[in-house]
Amino acid sequence: MSESIPTARVLVLGIDSAEPTVLHDMAANGLLPNIAALIAQGVSGTVQNPIGFESGCVWQSFHTGKLPGQHAMYDGLRYFNPQTYDFSFLSQEEMGTDHIWQVLSRQGKRCAVIDAPYAQVDPSMNGVLITDYAVHDAAYGSNVIKFSTHPPEIAQEVLDLVGPDPTDSVQADNRLTETVHDHIAFRDMYFARVEKKGRLISHFLDKGGWDYFEAVFTEPHSIGHKLWHVANPDHDQYSPQLHEAMGDPIRDLNLLIDQAIGDVLSRIDDRTLVLFYISHGMEPHYTGVGLLDHALTNLEKGVQSHGQRSLKEKVRSVWRAIPTETRGKLRPLKKYFNGMLSPRVEDFAGNRRHRRFFEVFANYRTGGIRIKLQGREADGLVSPEEYDPLLDQLTQDLLQMVNADTGEKLVVEVLRPRDVYDGDHADLLPDLLVTWNRTKPINAIYSEKVGTIRRAFPAPRTGDHSPYGFFAATGRGLQPQRLNRTVNAIDFFPTFCEALQASADGWPGMPIASLRPSVKATDPELV
Repeated sequence: MSESIPTARVLVLGIDSAEPTVLHDMAANGLLPNIAALIAQGVSGTVQNPIGFESGCVWQSFHTGKLPGQHAMYDGLRYFNPQTYDFSFLSQEEMGTDHIWQVLSRQGKRCAVIDAPYAQVDPSMNGVLITDYAVHDAAYGSNVIKFSTHPPEIAQEVLDLVGPDPTDSVQADNRLTETVHDHIAFRDMYFARVEKKGRLISHFLDKGGWDYFEAVFTEPHSIGHKLWHVANPDHDQYSPQLHEAMGDPIRDLNLLIDQAIGDVLSRIDDRTLVLFYISHGMEPHYTGVGLLDHALTNLEKGVQSHGQRSLKEKVRSVWRAIPTETRGKLRPLKKYFNGMLSPRVEDFAGNRRHRRFFEVFANYRTGGIRIKLQGREADGLVSPEEYDPLLDQLTQDLLQMVNADTGEKLVVEVLRPRDVYDGDHADLLPDLLVTWNRTKPINAIYSEKVGTIRRAFPAPRTGDHSPYGFFAATGRGLQPQRLNRTVNAIDFFPTFCEALQASADGWPGMPIASLRPSVKATDPELV
């Protein structure tokens, strides 16, 4: 073992939901020189996010060092309430665990955190926290993004330096993107945010006085959801007209982020452990969410008449068939249709209080199912003796479903979270997770038991999350190598604590040996 080299500081540069394969290809082709240098000069590898809950709790597990069940956050800050049969939002006090900057602060480490997803202001934090300046999801679990800082006077410093968020703090999903003009305006707002975020990071880095510094570019999350189809001819919502007008917004966004990262890295010495971290990726937004609940209704009550499209679905189908620019000219007419033209994917059916099982939202890649278990749910209808046989039967029935438009198998896997996760909050997790086959759009499903169920209107998003993340770490004493195993998202927490000589006792993860400066190139983790 070579002599240990102490780490002075830890810098996390996070990228929220940029597709790793796209960044790798661009870096390999010389388009992202700064990211390419991080990969070439550092220890890198694939990140295993919480199975089945990848997009809903990747950042929560990264920041808390714990898995779903050990914390209550499997869908952003929402959790299922078995007494009301609905979702509630968690406050800082209700999250069930501390974040890395809280643990480090209590041990005398000074932290600076900028737009870490779902980070809420903690007055006891030792350092600076900026939340909801330029994020994808609101930190306080609502549709309103509320720019907040600790200490409070930092807010004016931010505004004096870079001005307000170019998106006016409106969440991406609430932005209309129908015409070419809509798409371009949306792109330009988020491109402007990258430039501002880069300057903000550099400013607070230069002020110094920190041990742990984290900043996250969240713009790929919003751009990916709304503009993934623009330069992807295989996508079902691809428009040559839009592609010609916009080029490739995903590529152009990555170019801007690489430039910002280059400026940040120019300010760092080699005694800083730098972690370049991609939380999870992006792929076409094809999902059975919403349709699943109709299927569950049919499995419980017999085949209903879901195959016949409603008036609302017919109107939406006609609207989407109108060319993009023509839709823009007709948009004033939308107000006369009382919301019929606005898509909704999570169209859950029926009254949950009178059902034995129903869909609960987990994420769009994986649908969730909740059982009305006696002793756990209010008014439970399923006895403990019936529970496992019911899960077995549902699993069998779900695996029989096909994509009615392609004939392909619809469900890739049915997972039981209790087989994977434990902890004080495990009872809040869905009882089953249904992973969709996302090779084609999912507009209709069929099996003998559920019949044909059709949804005639596409989702407002065109991109959605792929499950794996990626990291590259650099610093004095690290050997430039690619790991031959995946790294668990919860293992970064104890790795940071170890690097800063802070305690992580009581946390389940293990420090990543290859990110210790003393590790030799012959370490078995390395390729």
